[in-house]
Amino acid sequence: MTLMVFFGCTFIAFGPAFALFSLTVAKDAEQVIVLIASAFFWLLSLLLSSIWWTVVSPLKKQLAFGMAFSVLFQELFRLAFYKIMR
Repeated sequence: MTLMVFFGCTFIAFGPAFALFSLTVAKDAEQVIVLIASAFFWLLSLLLSSIWWTVVSPLKKQLAFGMAFSVLFQELFRLAFYKIMR
């Protein structure tokens, strides 16, 4: 029973993402590279926002302030990724 629940939850969680990946991105090698690079830039923005949240002590008390900076960092990294790709 545990194995069936594991596979059921896995297919529910990762099924739509895997289907979108296999039907759209996996056919072209350039799109796979762009997908991996964009995920890397997203992780870098999360790293920077978590470092910012740790360094600036008022951010630990005000969640909205930290979230605003997190969104700002993500948008800046998205713009940087766009500029690099162009």
